[in-house]
Order: sequence, then C-alpha cells, then structure tokens
Amino acid sequence: MDFNAYMTCCSANYQRLHKLLPRHAPIGETLTWIMHKMGQLQLQVTQKQNHTDTLSIQFQNEHASKWLATFDVQVNLYHDACLAEVIALKDAKGQMQYFSHPTSRKQFPYWEKWQMNHLLCDVLAYCIKQPKQA
Repeated sequence: MDFNAYMTCCSANYQRLHKLLPRHAPIGETLTWIMHKMGQLQLQVTQKQNHTDTLSIQFQNEHASKWLATFDVQVNLYHDACLAEVIALKDAKGQMQYFSHPTSRKQFPYWEKWQMNHLLCDVLAYCIKQPKQA
C-alpha cells in the first residue's frame, strides 16, 4: 500500500465531507443525497468529541448494479490532522467489522480498508456535484 496515496485519499475525504456536512451538524442528524441513476447516500453524525467525530455512511444502490455495491461504513473525522478514514465496514451478515480490532473472526483483509477509503472518495466527489435532498 502506498502510504502517501492513502493519506491523500483520507485528506480528500475530509475536505469533501466538510463540503457536504453543515458546520455544526448535531448528533443524530441524517443528511441524504439522491445520486442520479446511482442510488442514495446518507450521512449521519453518530459521535462528537474534541478532535474526532464519527459518521455512519450508507450507500443504497437502487439499480442493483454489479459495479457499485450497497455499502455501510463508519468513518472517523480527525479534525487535528484533517483526515477522514473508514474505520468499519458492515459485512454480509450485517455485523460491523472494525479494521482496528485484530480478531481471528475478522472477515476483511487489510487492503479492504484501503479500497473502501478510495470508494468513499469517489462517491463523495460525485455527491458534491449533486443537490442535497432532505
């Protein structure tokens, strides 16, 4: 994994999320974007701390595309470093798998975290071009 490329991606995710989220979004607020011919993206602030906020991000593919799957991730926004990083991904059984918790039951290889951050980067870039919906 190219560390510099990964940090660039996490920095881009942070900047894009700041464009999409209101400055002082309260815990529990859900924002939705209808993505033309793709599906729907929902962002929800689940936790706020001094230097880190946690978001739940869900993408629902409304067209059953084999190229862009539905996903549900948790993302940490690190305000002191200006980075946003996927920290967990919901598996096929509906269980949240945290990348930072090494367990023998872990279902995702480490590179899955890298790929999810890049997928999120692309989806957020697309959302910035779309009007916000309720």
